[in-house]
Amino acid sequence: MSEELENKDDFVKFDDEVSDDKKKSGIEDEISKIFKSADSLIEILEKIAPQINSDKVVNPEAFLKIIKPLCISVENTLPMLMECQDNLEYLKDDNSFVLRQKIAHIEDDLLPPIIEYIRAHDKKD
Repeated sequence: MSEELENKDDFVKFDDEVSDDKKKSGIEDEISKIFKSADSLIEILEKIAPQINSDKVVNPEAFLKIIKPLCISVENTLPMLMECQDNLEYLKDDNSFVLRQKIAHIEDDLLPPIIEYIRAHDKKD
């Protein structure tokens, strides 16, 4: 009987310890959601990039109507991602570096060709 009690992982937790655990899981959930949104942005931009680079766009006017709002949405999302990255860095969370790499990939690699495409094709109109 005493062995059963020793083997059980039942712990008594005080209210502040329980709330700390809930806060940690809440923060981890938020980090997970932010990573998912950053990954989905990257996935969408990576699907658009080959079409822009190869000029395989069949209907440039319709394509512009799609990518302009998308580009604005991405540009509006970047400050939120940067703020989250700053907060993670402040908390000394290892995810800070990973999120910074995702932001840099969006800013440096994926977004500039789309912006250039919009500028080039808006001038033609």
